[in-house]
Amino acid sequence: MSDSANSFSKWHNKEYKRKGSLFMRPFKRKLVEDDHQLAWTTWYIHRNPLHHGYTPDWSSWKFSSFQMFLNDKPTALNRNFMLDFFGNKEELIKQHNLNANDTMVNLIAFE
Repeated sequence: MSDSANSFSKWHNKEYKRKGSLFMRPFKRKLVEDDHQLAWTTWYIHRNPLHHGYTPDWSSWKFSSFQMFLNDKPTALNRNFMLDFFGNKEELIKQHNLNANDTMVNLIAFE
């Protein structure tokens, strides 16, 4: 089994000009310990596609959960928790539209 998995990984990496493991998660997890960190993490996740150049408009990125906080479609997200956390939809939008430096200063109010 190991030889098969290794052979497939090598083929896949060569075929798609990539490096690294195919079977390892490419992300890290970090426990959110306070309100400031929750606000920052939410902002970071939603704006990350803009930072990496995937889209010029982070708020309409189709793979983002941001729009799920603004509409009433059924979702597994705890929409009410996040809207209550930010205050309301308008405040969530306002916080997300700040740039990184402004956000760090503004989110200190959550502490």
